[in-house]
Amino acid sequence: MRIAALALAFGLALIAGGTARAQTDDYPSRTVTFICPFPAGGGTDILVRLLAAELQDKLKRPVVVDNRVGGGTVIAASAVAKWPPDG
Repeated sequence: MRIAALALAFGLALIAGGTARAQTDDYPSRTVTFICPFPAGGGTDILVRLLAAELQDKLKRPVVVDNRVGGGTVIAASAVAKWPPDG
């Protein structure tokens, strides 16, 4: 559990840092959604919300945290797999 949380945090930090610098000013044009596979109020959820707040400040776009709990994270993974591609 701890390793998964650290891996998630590291991945999100890399994405957040790289996205702000690598993309043009108009990207993303829509709301950014983080899908968190763990329950609200837990350590991972708090970390994701802190990262989402920082990303929202940098991108000047709304960032939403969507908790999809259950199935040993399969529900969240399925939601991400079925999410429409957005570039």
